[in-house]
Amino acid sequence: MNLHTRLGLAFADAHPTEAAGVLAKLPVEKAAPLLLSLQPRAMERLLEQLPADFAAECLLTLERSAACRLLVSLDLELQMRVLRRLDARQRDELLRDLKPELAATLRRVLRYPDDTAGALMEAPLASVPDDISVREALKRVRRLRRGLKFYVYVVNSQEQLSGVVTLHELLNAPGARPISDIMVRKVVSLRAGETMPLVAQSPYWRNYNALPVTDQDGVLVGVIRQRNLRRFLDSRQILTGPGSGVGVVLSVGELFSVTAGQLLSTLMSAALSGGGRGAAGDGYNDDRRR
Repeated sequence: MNLHTRLGLAFADAHPTEAAGVLAKLPVEKAAPLLLSLQPRAMERLLEQLPADFAAECLLTLERSAACRLLVSLDLELQMRVLRRLDARQRDELLRDLKPELAATLRRVLRYPDDTAGALMEAPLASVPDDISVREALKRVRRLRRGLKFYVYVVNSQEQLSGVVTLHELLNAPGARPISDIMVRKVVSLRAGETMPLVAQSPYWRNYNALPVTDQDGVLVGVIRQRNLRRFLDSRQILTGPGSGVGVVLSVGELFSVTAGQLLSTLMSAALSGGGRGAAGDGYNDDRRR
């Protein structure tokens, strides 16, 4: 990798907003390899700033394995933004190549309309039945490789949300004690069909960094983290504030630095002409994970 390529990638890492402004002006067949050249976290931050339609087009220009690698590096909210821009056939082809657990999660979330709580929720999450001990609950939580673990949600035999306990409380409780003895039974939650403005205005975000999501029957189907809600609001150019509800904020495009954009454009042009295929295929992002 030559110096110009390294500088371009470093600038994209440090200034994702400006990088997205430049990248969106490139042909998708040139933009997609550049995305893959970035470290996973840098790629995710840059994709947050790109229009979802453009990100979806980038995905379609890549070989299937590369497209899947790009998709799995994103968090659920970004995955859903991109997948919703594809038609049913394109989505199915991608989902078939993903791990079954992730594919099942994405298919479940895709059932809900865009701009609803169900469309933004993530799974798997830490949930346990209400008839087991603290010791057994901890074993189940430890087996969960991905997903939110700070809150452990408790469900009844019909999978309905019936309680919640923090991981800290679980770790400090006697192992033989029933989890139903230590859980909080009054749990606030969001309905999967609730619209995003109502989700954003929930007063419970002041007290919790995540809220569970249930369907119309009270069945636990996912969870929404506050950080993912903020990303969603930023991407849709809406913002919540104390007592102000939902308001419109400045377009992301108005925040671009012209000088920084011109610099990045020059660096990326050099990367494309001088780095060539090696800039996207040298394994630059293979040895570091989020």
